[in-house]
Amino acid sequence: MSRRKKLNVITVSLLFLAVPWIFQTGIAMAATGQDHSPLFSLHTTYGSSVSDGGAVPDVYNLSRVYPNPFNPSTAISYDLPRASIVHLAVFDLRGRLIRTLRGGVSEPAGRRTATWNGCDDQNHQVAGGVYFCRLRVGNFIALKSMTLVK
Repeated sequence: MSRRKKLNVITVSLLFLAVPWIFQTGIAMAATGQDHSPLFSLHTTYGSSVSDGGAVPDVYNLSRVYPNPFNPSTAISYDLPRASIVHLAVFDLRGRLIRTLRGGVSEPAGRRTATWNGCDDQNHQVAGGVYFCRLRVGNFIALKSMTLVK
């Protein structure tokens, strides 16, 4: 169930590992953007997020940002249980859009990876600090924090 609520709170995400399964419990409280619309809404996901020998994942999942902290770039991995239209973007702590990594592109099912090089959409290097990547696929929305170290 999804509730939209305007809060000035950052996400808390817990990750439990029990080989070969990864269960993620995400508590994402909506942060507001510049236009006061929610950047993300409450969403919790349970299920397998590990691709086993090329198997298609069971659920949508923003699985990992590695390395984190990073300099100069980081890889953002996410799982798609079926072909989907993907929106993946990077935001700063104030909710401003910094970089669009996937802007509504169709991608096949499976584990996917995008790389962020620490630059904004104009290809200017951004300052060191905490940023958030947001994955949106249909009604699924997930958020992960990442730290750019200078």
